[in-house]
Amino acid sequence: MDQSGDGPTGASACLSVVAERLEALVHRSQEPSVRKVLDDTQAAAEEVGKAWSGSFLGYHATVYYAALTVPPAGAHFSPEWGLRDTFADGTVGDWMEFRPEDVESAIQVAAGNPDLISLYALRDEMAVEFDGAQLEMLSILEPWKVDAFVERLYDRLDKMAVVGPARVLRTMLPRGQIMSRDSKAVTQGMRKPPHLSVLADILSIRDAIDKTAELSRLSRQAQRHFSRQGRSDASGTSVFVGHGRSPVWRELKDFLTERLQLDVDEFNRVPVAGVTNTARLSELMDSATMALIVMTAEDEQADGTFHARLNAVHEVGLFQGRLGFHRTIVVLEEGCEGFSNIQGLGHIGFPKAEIGAAFEKIRHALEREGVVRPAVSDNVQPSKTL
Repeated sequence: MDQSGDGPTGASACLSVVAERLEALVHRSQEPSVRKVLDDTQAAAEEVGKAWSGSFLGYHATVYYAALTVPPAGAHFSPEWGLRDTFADGTVGDWMEFRPEDVESAIQVAAGNPDLISLYALRDEMAVEFDGAQLEMLSILEPWKVDAFVERLYDRLDKMAVVGPARVLRTMLPRGQIMSRDSKAVTQGMRKPPHLSVLADILSIRDAIDKTAELSRLSRQAQRHFSRQGRSDASGTSVFVGHGRSPVWRELKDFLTERLQLDVDEFNRVPVAGVTNTARLSELMDSATMALIVMTAEDEQADGTFHARLNAVHEVGLFQGRLGFHRTIVVLEEGCEGFSNIQGLGHIGFPKAEIGAAFEKIRHALEREGVVRPAVSDNVQPSKTL
């Protein structure tokens, strides 16, 4: 499938396939048995870690308190002296070296002998799928980076990475110079404590699960974005102008057609014999990419206030239901009472009978929704706010 040539609909379809693959993996990782193995093994490794010497230097890394138990009060391991006999300031307590495999085996037993091999395989599978899905998503999004939302999503995706156990372990290493008089340990260099190796494996599995789940969520966000964009594109390319009896709307129509080179429709523009008003409005909604409803002060109420014609109010509701709030803009004349929830909607005000004062804000709204390109040089400059 062409990832960009099919437009937003094609991009949405490609992203949906990616999301489904990722969601299947995430679903497997969320099984209670998987969570239990991770929790139990991490808890066992952390408990054994309480018996550790605390030093990464040479054989110190495999020194733990006797029986891998928590050192009692007064016990102390000295990285400076290690297990050397000293008269003062040295190691105190029953500390000893352990084989790495014995430490790892003790953790396994404490965790209930879980099947870690299958989890390591799941981690590797997720890492491979993550890399492939990430590249595929970046490829899909690349042509659409002119869209601010897509650009932010692209940048976020580009920075994501699954962290392997070696990298996790590196984050645990001490910073700065390590001082020791234990020449044996110094000559052996830095080593990884066995309980931290197990812990790094568990944390890397968790990271693969979390990153895959996040990538899955982002793929769905992108898919929904392109799906909405596709529906918007499919809805048409013309701008609908709704209005009452006041002729000021004609100035807006001229601005849209002559200055912005847009196709404009309005309810009474093309009467069609034998077509009901409902059918005609449905056709107009299908062909519209954006709606501008001009509400002018025409109908006087008993309290002396003026309201817009009911047909204009009706059109606001219809087009907001079809195009959404951002693509249905009320152009409200000064002195015309807005309906109850007008403050929560996108609207642009203009002085009585002077709709031209609103043109720059109207163009800004059209630019924001991608209906027209931002102006490079013109007498009418985009406004920063509606």
